[in-house]
Amino acid sequence: MPEWQPCFVVLAGLYLYVLESEKAQTYQRCCSMAGRQVFEVSPASVGGSQFSVAVSFRGLDMQKALESSSTLIIEFTDDEEKALWIRGLVQETYRTSAPPPMDMLGEPSHGISDLSGPPTLLKELILLSMVPW
Repeated sequence: MPEWQPCFVVLAGLYLYVLESEKAQTYQRCCSMAGRQVFEVSPASVGGSQFSVAVSFRGLDMQKALESSSTLIIEFTDDEEKALWIRGLVQETYRTSAPPPMDMLGEPSHGISDLSGPPTLLKELILLSMVPW
C-alpha cells in the first residue's frame, strides 16, 4: 500500500530528482521529463490531499497513471506552490519534446543559449511512494 514519505524534490533541467534530504549527495529516484505528462490529482484519489500533482508516462489515463509504480505523486503545501511546480514541470515536458534548434543551414545548433534553462526548483515536499524506498 502506498504511503506518504517526506523528501526533497529537485527539478533540474530535464530531470526530476527525489532526495532523502536537502544535503543528500545521491538521489533516491530520477525521472526524465521526456515522454511525461503532468496533471493535478483530485483529493478523492489521494486520501483528501488538496494540493497534489502526478508525473506519469504520457498516454496513460489518470486511473492507470495513479496505479503505476513509475508515477510520482507529489503533495504541495498550498495552491501557489503547486501552481509554480506545475508550470516548471509542464515547461520541461515541452522542452524535452521539442526538436533541437537548427541553424540557418539546417544543422543542430550548439550555442551557449541551449544550455540555459529555467532555474532549478528545490523544495521539501511530501511524495506518495508507490514503491518501497
